[in-house]
Amino acid sequence: MTLASIKNQSLFSCLAIATLAFINPAIATAQDLDGQFLVSEPSLQTFYQDFSAQQNPVMNKDTAKQVVQLIFADNQITDAEKDMLRELARTDKSQVNAVLNNQTISVPVATPAARAFINIIFKPADLNVLWAGDAQDLMRIIDTYEISPKIADNVQKAIANQLNRDLEKSTIYNVFAPLREKLVEKHDQGQELPGDYPEKVDRFLFETMDLIKTTVDKKPSAHPLPPYLYNWLDPDAKNITE
Repeated sequence: MTLASIKNQSLFSCLAIATLAFINPAIATAQDLDGQFLVSEPSLQTFYQDFSAQQNPVMNKDTAKQVVQLIFADNQITDAEKDMLRELARTDKSQVNAVLNNQTISVPVATPAARAFINIIFKPADLNVLWAGDAQDLMRIIDTYEISPKIADNVQKAIANQLNRDLEKSTIYNVFAPLREKLVEKHDQGQELPGDYPEKVDRFLFETMDLIKTTVDKKPSAHPLPPYLYNWLDPDAKNITE
């Protein structure tokens, strides 16, 4: 991938719309849903069997993320899988039924945080808007990035495009201030997030900058991108020194 290819990608395609846009963006109403969904994919059948075996299982955000990742493991989504997500995201019931083979399993619907994650699939946001936003918007970028490797690749290209704009304003004369300030801003936003999101944000930023550096270094006329501008974000290096 060249720097030009990063710059020329529209944000529409960069959100892996090829993967997401064919999903009907309208969230189904209660009248469209029947309280059950069919599970035919073996990996999802195993997931629901294991999930139902837990004591007081909860369809929280991490669990919903597992479901979505299993769905997108083959980079596509079936009508039955769309129905599954819509059933899990409904707000008028506390439980729905997963039907697999001759077995019916009662499944709790998604928590509010899990529902918000599921709705990324039905309402993919403009990365331009998210990147210009706050810590919660940054979390949504990371959540989208984690859906599947294909989507991750395209999200990273989109953010590389954004960071490249700051790089174009950065020179040795301003000590790369626009780029440095943007990286610090996004790092600081990541620090506001719960759980392991701070590390996820830093890793995402580091790997995206590494992608840009590799591309820039291949251009004979380009000034080398100093690694110190972003090496401090590398979670692996932090773990070694801590």
